[in-house]
Amino acid sequence: MEAINDAQAQRAAARAEIDGTTVPGGLTKAEVHAMIDSLGDVSRALRQADPAGLEQLYEALRLEMIYDAPARALDVTVQPTPGVSVRVRGPT
Repeated sequence: MEAINDAQAQRAAARAEIDGTTVPGGLTKAEVHAMIDSLGDVSRALRQADPAGLEQLYEALRLEMIYDAPARALDVTVQPTPGVSVRVRGPT
């Protein structure tokens, strides 16, 4: 797993070097895309995760979801607590 994380970090750095366009917060578009790419199959991991682990993850993210039925829209907000690290893993 460490080798994959290192490779993804290198990929993010390479993309950031190629695409110097910055976005709010000081990250480049390439860095944002690399972060998203590094997440992998999130939906599969969440489906296979332990409910107690998910609860801990959602609390650490301060996840809030508000569903607007007439508009059939879901507004999702996360406000991660600084310094909190939570991992959710499915079967390997």
